[in-house]
Amino acid sequence: MTDIARLINSIKRRTSSARELGYDVLFVALDDLDVLADSLETALRANTAQADHIEQLQDIKHQLESKLAKPVQLPKTNGYWTEPEKAYEEAITFAKRQVRLAGFRCEGDE
Repeated sequence: MTDIARLINSIKRRTSSARELGYDVLFVALDDLDVLADSLETALRANTAQADHIEQLQDIKHQLESKLAKPVQLPKTNGYWTEPEKAYEEAITFAKRQVRLAGFRCEGDE
């Protein structure tokens, strides 16, 4: 158990005992209060940093979602008549398949 955890448990025990005895006031050493205050400040800074990081991650998530929402546009083909046109058609078909396997949509998939 860390020092702060021991201190918190000690204060809880003393508070409970004081209440059982009917007391409304509990005396705590100033050093203990300093430790508590420092721990609270540290936790507050950590929470603020985490909140900032979460906000940055949410911004990135929204950017990625907007990119995923737009379908990939690839050239359309009208069939093929020559060998180069056949190769071009096969390349476009292959590219569309790879785009879909990567988790993106192609224009016309709607």
